[in-house]
Amino acid sequence: MAGKTWITGPNVEVTLHSDDVGSPSVDLQGIIDTGASVICLDSRIAKRLGLVSSDKRWVEMADGRVVASPGYSARMTIPALGFDSFVQVCAVDMEYPSNRILLGRSFLRDYIVNYDGPKEQFQFHETSRDQQYYFDHDE
Repeated sequence: MAGKTWITGPNVEVTLHSDDVGSPSVDLQGIIDTGASVICLDSRIAKRLGLVSSDKRWVEMADGRVVASPGYSARMTIPALGFDSFVQVCAVDMEYPSNRILLGRSFLRDYIVNYDGPKEQFQFHETSRDQQYYFDHDE
């Protein structure tokens, strides 16, 4: 399989920056969440970075509530994955302040991700959308 492979723990260090060059940044704890459709964070973080909302989305929370969430463009770096690019993030008002960011399927779509439960590690395999991958299930 072509492409790079990275191994991380269940959490990954993430730095989020606003759109502006030289703007403030915040270090976050990234949580891989295959059940989340988008990248999601506490609205306090968006405010701290001075992010400007570009749209609104309806987001279904884990408890089943559906809430309106402002969408933002921000630069996200994840050194463990060699990732540094602009992404769309959704912000929700959380009851308690959180420095966590959920890395949902909008982020994961460019990777093949395997989880090794006993080792509590994720393997990320970089992909190209125009390639097809075939897996040998005996590996």
